[in-house]
Amino acid sequence: FALIKDKTDENLVIYGEGGLHKALERYAERIGLKGRVFLPGATEDVPEAIKSAKLYVLPSYYEGMPNALLEAMAMGIPCISTDCPCGGPDYLIKDGENGLLVRVGDVEGLAQAMECLITDREKAERFVAQHKISSKIYTDYRQMLDKEEIDVVHICTPHYLHAEMCIYALNRNINVLCEKPLCIKYEEIEDILRAVDSSE
Repeated sequence: FALIKDKTDENLVIYGEGGLHKALERYAERIGLKGRVFLPGATEDVPEAIKSAKLYVLPSYYEGMPNALLEAMAMGIPCISTDCPCGGPDYLIKDGENGLLVRVGDVEGLAQAMECLITDREKAERFVAQHKISSKIYTDYRQMLDKEEIDVVHICTPHYLHAEMCIYALNRNINVLCEKPLCIKYEEIEDILRAVDSSE
């Protein structure tokens, strides 16, 4: 962002907490970005926090299937990500079609991508139109799995809910991608294996 700060009036907002929070605040001030970079910390209402964003950037070194990127795309926000292992961003973003991918560690490339989508709003909106991700809010996962046509469900809840959700999806012949650990009780593993065996 520092490389394009003089080419845009937009600001950079970084959400989340971690051990580098204070260091990032000091670094932003040291390189002349005070008043342009904001670190509000963690937020429980992500949609409300980012709904007016002109751009979403995921500059990770490693990602699985990044939920934050999925959320931003579902909300219709133009997206940029590093093309990082294990390949989740590359699965979601087709470079130049529905977003931009940048090599990991390519600072100048990332800055150019940000400048491109900030200044070329027509391209940004064209990417958004190709996201092909719609969002609905369900308060009960059973409702979602019963009502929607779903090829695969990604389960990233606390581990003690994994078995119940996996079995419910498998019993409806829905493929399951589950965060580690799958479960911590042997009996639950047996239940999941039985559900796998009985699913189509």
